[in-house]
Amino acid sequence: MPLLLARLQAADPALAGVADGLLWDGAQAGLSPAGQALLRALQDQQALDQAGAEVSAVADILRRDQKFAPPGRPSLQLVQLRRQQSAVQQAERVARQVAAASATAFIKQAGLTLKPGVAAGEFMARWVARLPA
Repeated sequence: MPLLLARLQAADPALAGVADGLLWDGAQAGLSPAGQALLRALQDQQALDQAGAEVSAVADILRRDQKFAPPGRPSLQLVQLRRQQSAVQQAERVARQVAAASATAFIKQAGLTLKPGVAAGEFMARWVARLPA
């Protein structure tokens, strides 16, 4: 997926042969609307992955620091870490909603049919995985 993202960001003309020309607009020599929607969806998915990594990192730090905290009132550092954890969790939830919306927008723009019971992000990831490298 990172390779496709880099090719979309660079507006690589080799994309004309990918996915039956769905991603490339030959008339404008640039990305088609579906290609632009896929670019946004991949960028949003990358932001979601980054937010997930941040949540994990803050949770690890909080677990480590809580392990050695004395009983009683939490220290200022622990309170700040809990606030930070709450903030990154909220950012991850927002990123998840944005990624789902952009995946849905790509599917609609590309004219693909989403099967019932399949998440838009999952469908898009499978569709991208089938593309030739």
